[in-house]
Amino acid sequence: MARGRTYRRKRSDGSWGRWNAVIDVPKNRDGRRQQITRTFDTKRLAQQWLAQQSAGIAGIPGIESGTYVGQWLIDWLNDLRYAKSSTQATYRAHVERYLVPQLGQISLNMLTTTHVSGLVDDLHARGLAPATIKRIIATLQAALSSAVRSGHVSANPVRGVRLPQGPGRVHTVWNSQQCAIFLAACPQGGLGSLFHLALVTGMRRGELMGLSWTDVDLEAACLVVRTTRVPIGGRVVTGTPKSRCGVRRVYLDARSVAILRAWKKNCGRSFRAHADDRADLVFTHPDGAAFTPWWVSRSFDKFIASLPLPRIRFHDLRHTSATLGLASGESLKEVSARLGHADIAITANIYTEILPQTAQASATRRANLLTGIEIVLKAVAS
Repeated sequence: MARGRTYRRKRSDGSWGRWNAVIDVPKNRDGRRQQITRTFDTKRLAQQWLAQQSAGIAGIPGIESGTYVGQWLIDWLNDLRYAKSSTQATYRAHVERYLVPQLGQISLNMLTTTHVSGLVDDLHARGLAPATIKRIIATLQAALSSAVRSGHVSANPVRGVRLPQGPGRVHTVWNSQQCAIFLAACPQGGLGSLFHLALVTGMRRGELMGLSWTDVDLEAACLVVRTTRVPIGGRVVTGTPKSRCGVRRVYLDARSVAILRAWKKNCGRSFRAHADDRADLVFTHPDGAAFTPWWVSRSFDKFIASLPLPRIRFHDLRHTSATLGLASGESLKEVSARLGHADIAITANIYTEILPQTAQASATRRANLLTGIEIVLKAVAS
């Protein structure tokens, strides 16, 4: 008699997922355990399927024809428990737009590196950026790693696939003079306070959206980042920072404290209740409605278009903050902690650029050092 069971798991938001039915089938040629899994809306349907399969176990087709890549990807999505809502939304978009249409009808354990390489070539031919292709393949790799752990396949066919290499993104950052122009021009009120804080602290847009007054201590000149509000599928979802290091304490300078204190005193909000807004959010409109991420980005683009400054994205304020921090003498470790990175290498490799004046000063120091050495050598020789 074949072994089987039904179960379901809790999602990351605390709700219960769909019912899963899993049954063991004969081991494959190399002795590895094999299972067939299906997902159902109710426990009764899962049990019915399990009973049918158990009764006719001898006639169950092999895993090659019993499980297809498309079905596995959908089941994997429905069974995600710990991924953040934004991550799940990204996975689902990759699965529905690219992976299922291209690979969905292939039997799971018949999927090969050649199939995946063909997908990569197709995505590249369609004009997708190398970074986008890399993220799509990373989603496929995560799903297939789950298949390896469950015994459905013996190896992950994504391994060994060559991905197109992009030229690499050069982030545009402002120098200190340009930052001074920007800060001096920032309007009074909530939007100007948000722009100021984004540049000075390097906080992410979603972290600023989720900042509440209960997490701001103006007397101690610091704030705590513990909540984010990010766009997912046309709506704003409240969650936690990207990693455990994202939950952090950020210290403020005197000017930032004064700006936030003035905003808190004079914002004149009515604190009208909204279905998805908290009354103590720092950045809201006068009627109490929270700022939305896309409104902030559009407002930022419109604002800097009126200034004599290079055009940058809102997220580039974060890059600028990191770069200026290092130029001012802030250590890489301090910058990494302030930005909430899980790995200091992220700060070093992505979020910092060498400002021209910093590079020029370094060149001058090197030249002076070499000149000094040359003088000493000549004196010794004479």
